[in-house]
Amino acid sequence: MHPKLNAMAIVGSSLLSWLGGVHAAEETAFLGVQLVPIPEDLAAHLGNTEGAMIAEVSPESPAARAGLKKHDVVMSVAGESLKGLGALRKKIREMQPGEELLLSSRRGGETKELKVPLGSAQASPVLQPEGE
Repeated sequence: MHPKLNAMAIVGSSLLSWLGGVHAAEETAFLGVQLVPIPEDLAAHLGNTEGAMIAEVSPESPAARAGLKKHDVVMSVAGESLKGLGALRKKIREMQPGEELLLSSRRGGETKELKVPLGSAQASPVLQPEGE
């Protein structure tokens, strides 16, 4: 490995460890969505302020493979009403890659129950030059 890249990897790994004990080899569960609060007009239309709206779905992510789309509203996670954006993040952090996350989502007037196998994301990707 190039000396500068090696130093960056060491500093990055040390910083992550200092910030919360994350190590480069650890994998975290990954859904692949960016959530935002439900806009007031949509919440009024739905008659519900709980949940979160999907602002973005990462291509090729577990969410994309499960059929989730931009503007879908996630209503519940693991059978419990979604109370704020942090609730989904917290649930995913408690799970392992490969485990299925049960979601209730709404698009238009249709509500769907989905079982989404979570993917994995490296907590700290290490850059390596080509050929090494």
